[in-house]
Amino acid sequence: MGQSYPKLFLIFLVLAVGVYFSGCAASRGSGSSSTNSNGSGASSSSGSSGSSSSSGSSSGSGSGTSGSSGGSGGSGASNSFAAGIGGAGQVSAAKFLFGIQIPGGTPVPAKVNSDGTLTTAHVNQTTGINANSPTNAAIDPSGTFLYQAAQPGIWAYTINRTTGDITQMPNTPFASSQNFDTIAIDQTGRFVYAYGGGEVFAYSIQSGTGQLVAVPGSPFMAGPPSQTFGPTNRLAVDQTNKFLYVSASTGVIGFTIDSNTGALTMISGSPFGSTVKGAYAIVVVPSDHLYETTYSTTPGGGIYGYSIDPNTGALTAVAGSPFSPNCGNEINMTAPAQGNLMFAAGCGMFTVNTTTGALTHVANDPGNVGVADWPVFDPAGKLLWLITNDVNCWHCDTGVTAYDVNSTTGALTAVPNSFFVMQNSFSGAIVSVAITQ
Repeated sequence: MGQSYPKLFLIFLVLAVGVYFSGCAASRGSGSSSTNSNGSGASSSSGSSGSSSSSGSSSGSGSGTSGSSGGSGGSGASNSFAAGIGGAGQVSAAKFLFGIQIPGGTPVPAKVNSDGTLTTAHVNQTTGINANSPTNAAIDPSGTFLYQAAQPGIWAYTINRTTGDITQMPNTPFASSQNFDTIAIDQTGRFVYAYGGGEVFAYSIQSGTGQLVAVPGSPFMAGPPSQTFGPTNRLAVDQTNKFLYVSASTGVIGFTIDSNTGALTMISGSPFGSTVKGAYAIVVVPSDHLYETTYSTTPGGGIYGYSIDPNTGALTAVAGSPFSPNCGNEINMTAPAQGNLMFAAGCGMFTVNTTTGALTHVANDPGNVGVADWPVFDPAGKLLWLITNDVNCWHCDTGVTAYDVNSTTGALTAVPNSFFVMQNSFSGAIVSVAITQ
């Protein structure tokens, strides 16, 4: 799974000399009921969120550097938010979904219908400049601002909350000379964190405009990624909004977040899991457990679990970890706000023991051909979307398919006629997805 993006890169190199190779890294996303493919798991960025330290409702409010006006983040009663979905502080049903495409770079927006099917939202491009090699995107809790990591730059857009249409922000791209691997937003919607070149770049979100201003002390040293090309969630913010974690070649590096300034301080003991080679995608689920996958040239390695110390942010390995040793190279993992399920790429659905952090595999990927990418859970836990193709092919339409989630068994059933075309494999691909309430 984690190798799908490098393959896509090769596609365009081959196209340059007149030969096409797709590999169909995303499996068939039939609108039919039973096919469609494997899922892919890894975080988005943040999507977890919280609030013990910043009032669970997050609301993106706070200071003048606060995030999107009225940023929601949901009610803080449960201190539980969806994880790994590309949107921070999410608890309500998804309203919009965005596909991150290559080579064009402009996110493809869609409105989410009640049954999980998607409807086209017009793309309003205010300039002729597009991002190069985008990786993933993060959306603030109010669903107003979308930030896309690219190579180079952070590309920012405002979202029309009625139509889902997007408009490129002035001053885009930010940090125009820096290549970024991944991006995340804290759960209050006040700060953006982007990882690139072994460092974490921190920005405050200006209220009302979404403009980014560098946090004092930024960038903060972390460590080089285990694999330098391709989309994956290498950043995760915990449910209490106190800690930020980075997946690096040296292990999982933890930081405490200054709730006033957004500045980062490395957690004592970092990097954690340093003996785990090729730390890749990470996610923090509502039970305050962190999971990581590993990158390797061959599948394998499993999913490593850690419990988070609520006071220090230090990580302790979960008993029985790693889980599902045949899993490997998962680029994104996702969990609903209820926190009892987690979906990982190429592995399928797991139940989460919210006390111990142990994972139990309960359902395989929904398809039987190819490989699907970048799953995103509806925060309400009723739906899951996967990047898929319409057929198992070398030249086919690429987009997103919706699945109904059985909350008891974790089984996925494709929503009829839900395949939504966003690209064609002859000209490009969809490499990640972000949703917002």
